[in-house]
Amino acid sequence: MMKKFSITVILAGLLLAALAGCSQNTETPASAAQASVPGAVKPATLLVGTGGTTKPFTFNNDNNELDGYDIAVLKEVDKLLPQYEIKFEQVKFDGIFSGIDAGRYQIGANSISKKPEREQKYQFISKPYGYGSSVIVKRKDDASIKGLGDLGGKRAIVTTDGSSNDIFIENFSKEHPDNPIKITYADLEDVLVYQRISGNELDFKLHGLSSYREIVKEFGFTNLEGVVLSVAEAKKISDPGVYFIFPKTDKGKEIQTAVDGALDTLRKDGTLSRLAIQYFEMDISADSAN
Repeated sequence: MMKKFSITVILAGLLLAALAGCSQNTETPASAAQASVPGAVKPATLLVGTGGTTKPFTFNNDNNELDGYDIAVLKEVDKLLPQYEIKFEQVKFDGIFSGIDAGRYQIGANSISKKPEREQKYQFISKPYGYGSSVIVKRKDDASIKGLGDLGGKRAIVTTDGSSNDIFIENFSKEHPDNPIKITYADLEDVLVYQRISGNELDFKLHGLSSYREIVKEFGFTNLEGVVLSVAEAKKISDPGVYFIFPKTDKGKEIQTAVDGALDTLRKDGTLSRLAIQYFEMDISADSAN
């Protein structure tokens, strides 16, 4: 009698175990379906190419961390786009463009201005995330420079990065062959150019107002001043807006559209204005900044 009871108990236990196994198997597809919901999908990485040398747009802070207005804005954009994860990589300015061409970078961010040749190759955000005023950096004792028309015969550095300021200087010299700007080609950091102007080795540099203020403040160039250009004069050099750029592909357009939407939100809720004042001590996020 005891043996029959034991066998019955064992058989019952095996039956329950089999039922439990069947129950677990039927739940597996449901679990797989839950894992495939949008919230569980790993976000796509967007690698941003940036220079890190145009303070306060991009720079390395005292902790050697990448910082600046461009970086802060894109970090806020990242918070609004859960489908993406934005990361950054420092590279020389021209390396931003070649990196996008090669498919390494999905976004370029470095106070990039709009130029026809760039618009042919890259997607631009539909509206600038900031606007910059330009200055002619010169020695205070040089009263001969009051505007762009006074640059003939003056000494200046032109770099190889193809900036709008350098292109303007080269074009000015072509348009004024009787009194061209005396150009020296050299890849020098901005502060070294300022030093040469201060030491009377050069006469001027075209530069952004915010960058000029930062360098004078940090390095104490007491004998330099910036002649602020009017909007009309600034536009002779380039569009004063600054833009993020993307590959000119279907995927690039998709990313640009998403970033545009996030930037619109940041404009409306005051985040762009707050970040601009934090980094520039003035609101460059609005076109009235000029």
